[in-house]
Amino acid sequence: MDLNGDGYLDLLSGSYAAEGLPKMAGLFQVLWGEKGGAFQTAVPLKGVDDKPLAISTVKNGRRDETERICTRPTAVDWDGDGDLDLVVGNFSGTFYLFKGGGKGKFEPKSELLMVKGRALKLHDDEKSDPFFVDWDGDGDLDLLSGSKSGSVVWARNDAGVGQEISLTDFQVILPPSETKESWLDLPKKPSSSTRVWADDLNGDGKIDLIVGDKVTMLRPSKGKTKEEAQELLIAWEKKISQVLDDDKKIEPNSKEGQMNKNKFFEIAREKDQIVEEKTSGFVWIYLRK
Repeated sequence: MDLNGDGYLDLLSGSYAAEGLPKMAGLFQVLWGEKGGAFQTAVPLKGVDDKPLAISTVKNGRRDETERICTRPTAVDWDGDGDLDLVVGNFSGTFYLFKGGGKGKFEPKSELLMVKGRALKLHDDEKSDPFFVDWDGDGDLDLLSGSKSGSVVWARNDAGVGQEISLTDFQVILPPSETKESWLDLPKKPSSSTRVWADDLNGDGKIDLIVGDKVTMLRPSKGKTKEEAQELLIAWEKKISQVLDDDKKIEPNSKEGQMNKNKFFEIAREKDQIVEEKTSGFVWIYLRK
């Protein structure tokens, strides 16, 4: 996308969190494009006040932090004025709008996207990942999003071509994943932390779906069969769950609480004797019928 209108494509990225901001928040990083397809060094994207952009909320406490971290931005002309605006996902699963100020800068104060008087949010889910495309073929841009659970959802735009985007509630394209782990063999569908892109991949005039994900690949530890490791892992999960349940009943910062915490770490280390874990990710293609 050409964020600053200089004729060169730029690269835009979010980030988990950054130091030096008033509250815990994720910056937006931009690599400005140059002639010949080169890019400048990444720098924080700034507002019209020349300060780094960060999601602004009126809430306090932990939820405030989760709405400001793990930023996932995309650029779109939200209000139809010809300038690119930013729509941003986050850890909490909500969406924020930074209105464009032209030449690659944006209004410092973000706006929470709303539907029918309430926040547009992933249902019982986290890590919103916005992408805009005309999913239903009516000429205006709809919102797609990945999620922590592995689902992909879309919100229809009812505004019409050239109008300020007006979204409906989310509908499911891909349901949440049933598992976040895969034994030896490759998974058969996206697992978790999905990110989405949409385009006509095969030239048939229909918008197809491209999905990236994260999955934990499991392999039995040395000397164990897959069946033995699976049985031991089930028993391990019961032990770790019991410790977590016990922790809810114990007074925080007490001697008993510290002993339970030590027990948790001791049991957690036992997993290495059962399985070897490797985090990976795949790209999935869904061709539209």
